[in-house]
Formats: sequence, C-alpha cells, structure tokens
Amino acid sequence: FNAKDFKNIFGISNNVILFGDLNAKYPVWDYKNNKNAVGKNLHYFCRKNNLTINFTDESTHYPSQKFFKPSTIDLFITKNVNSLTKPSTFPIANTNHNPVLATVHSRFPITENQIYDIKNINWENYRCYINENIN
Repeated sequence: FNAKDFKNIFGISNNVILFGDLNAKYPVWDYKNNKNAVGKNLHYFCRKNNLTINFTDESTHYPSQKFFKPSTIDLFITKNVNSLTKPSTFPIANTNHNPVLATVHSRFPITENQIYDIKNINWENYRCYINENIN
C-alpha cells in the first residue's frame, strides 16, 4: 500500500472504483481477524479520505501453505459510488484466489460487440462521461 499512489488514483475523478488483490488484511473486512500493516494503513487512509471499502462475506484467498489462514484480500475501494452491489465470491478450481463479482448500476448505454481503439482514447472525455453518469 502506497498512500501517495492511492491519493493520485483517487484524485483523478470525483467517482472512482479501484479493485483487485490488495494483499490488505484487517478485521473490518476479514472475518478470520487476519491483520497486517497494509490492511491497517489502507483502513486508516480510507477513513481519513472518506472512501468506502467493499468486500465479500467470505474469504477470497486460500493459500496453498497449510500454516496460512484463508483471508479476504480482494477488495473494491470506492469514492462517491453508491451504486455498487455487495461483492460476492464463488469457488473456482485450480486457483488460490476466488473470483469476486460486484455490479455497478448506472445509466451507461450498453452496446454489444463494440470494438474500441484504445490507442486513440480521449481520456479527458472518458473521465467527464464517467463523472456525469455514475452515482
């Protein structure tokens, strides 16, 4: 966890969703009461910056080493996004990380089979569009 990087990411827009394997353990979201410095620092940063930590009710990581406990380290951190559903997880074979799913309810138009040329994306227009259309 790098507070400077997180400040930069959450400073990009008024509405931000960050998700992934953050390797952050803390009793607030890890029902097995695991904790580490990353989790403690992330929890403090989110409280200080009015960010929401969204997590599953079940572990998302099941280490292959027997002396480690399962943990919840796959998280969604949101800023001004009230339309994210409660994340859920489901087991999948041959991996130590279960996939995590959450849905954003929005006013985005959905068009199937669109192909985008990501080399020519106007990121400023994209940010404006996201800010206008996400709760």
